[in-house]
Amino acid sequence: MLTQKQKTYITTQCIDYNWKDCIRVAKEISCSAHTVSRYLKKLGVKKEVLTNDQKEQIIDMYNNKNYNIASITREIGHSRSIIVNHLKKNNIKINSTLRHKKHTFNKEKFVNIDDADKAYWLGFLIGDGSINKSQTALHLELSNIDIEHLEKFRAFINGTQQIHPTRKNCCYIVICGKNFISSLSQYGLISNKTHSVKTPNIPKELLSDFYRGVLDADGWITCHKSTDSGRDQHEYGFSSANIEFLKEIQEWFSNNMGRKVGYLKERVRSDKEKVCQLIIGGNQQFLAITQLLYHNNSTALTRKLHKVQNFVKKITHDDR
Repeated sequence: MLTQKQKTYITTQCIDYNWKDCIRVAKEISCSAHTVSRYLKKLGVKKEVLTNDQKEQIIDMYNNKNYNIASITREIGHSRSIIVNHLKKNNIKINSTLRHKKHTFNKEKFVNIDDADKAYWLGFLIGDGSINKSQTALHLELSNIDIEHLEKFRAFINGTQQIHPTRKNCCYIVICGKNFISSLSQYGLISNKTHSVKTPNIPKELLSDFYRGVLDADGWITCHKSTDSGRDQHEYGFSSANIEFLKEIQEWFSNNMGRKVGYLKERVRSDKEKVCQLIIGGNQQFLAITQLLYHNNSTALTRKLHKVQNFVKKITHDDR
């Protein structure tokens, strides 16, 4: 039951309301959007009707752009029932759940990691992907500047899923399917993986692609002035909550370069979570690692790839 304070807040915030207002106000006063909606209806407050532009947009989003009902609700700002009724009035068939338009994708993409692209995306998902508690869906969220990378992933799995915006200048995609998630879980991509992540058992020749994916998800590439020589020094860095995973990465680089490289350190974030880092610096080591990670024309995050290419040009130019 709503308190008087909650009722007052609703009436001041929702004079002319739509479903987005109900959701927003409900979060602010800790109740459901339907409770807010019912109270407004009791007061006789009328919902905003669909504009002609919105009516056309709804049909286009559902028929041509593979939006599901929930996505259209978020985008348009009206309740599910209004969206569904409008589609029905236009003789557009809605599936039985009234929630999801069927999306297709290759559910067996990660059953076997047997090529460079599969290894790369496995590494990237281990870094940036998350699995829900019921182990039925993969959520991948990136900054808007990297939306092209989400599009690459969707194309990689031959998917038709919609890429959704968030309020944090980010975008995300959700892939649902128990068999699909099960194939990822065999490589350590599970719910609450943060402290258990490790290098999966995949062909050794694909580890460079796997670690490039990890770098693009949870790593960095930077340049700073050397305190000794004053020259620019370039470095690669990896971050993880599991220091054992970083030791595996360090060992792989060391074995391939014939000497121990990099150093490990720990720091505490502002939210008091411990984060471990592997840092490998020095211009010659930077060039050697670049050759290991970017040995072919396989998939990479464009933004970081361009940064690597620019650093390599700078190092080779300065060493002449």
